[in-house]
Amino acid sequence: MRKFILCLFCLGIIGLNAGCSRNAPHVSVKGVVTVDGKPAAGVIVGFWPADTNAALGANNFGRAVTDEKGEFVVTGDATSGFVPGDYRLAFSRILDAKGQPQPDAKPGEGGARETLPAPYLDPASSGISATLQSPATTLDLALKTVGMPPPPLPSASYK
Repeated sequence: MRKFILCLFCLGIIGLNAGCSRNAPHVSVKGVVTVDGKPAAGVIVGFWPADTNAALGANNFGRAVTDEKGEFVVTGDATSGFVPGDYRLAFSRILDAKGQPQPDAKPGEGGARETLPAPYLDPASSGISATLQSPATTLDLALKTVGMPPPPLPSASYK
């Protein structure tokens, strides 16, 4: 009986040590988004697990917004960033009536409109994926509008 308890104890310690390795720093991701070859400001880059059955959590699902140079950064550390793995990406760029990026607006509000083709709005149809590797991954994401379906109408978006 004593040997059995000792074995269980040792297995528990091994299990705890194996679990601790999963607390390693998350992946940092940086990149540039271009639309028709030009840096695109205000683009929301959405990261979704490639495994469509995966539960969405704080470190396998998220977004970043590009700056005026089309660049974005997600810093990885012990609690933030993404877990390494495969991701499907979705994109959105909402501009106001004056043509200024408004990433937190909804199409139709105050003249805001989606400017990217409809397939980019859904990770299942964007056709763009990425493998995020530790410690950091750099992405060059080239989107195009020529030859693509038009953006959805405001009444059909984000209900």
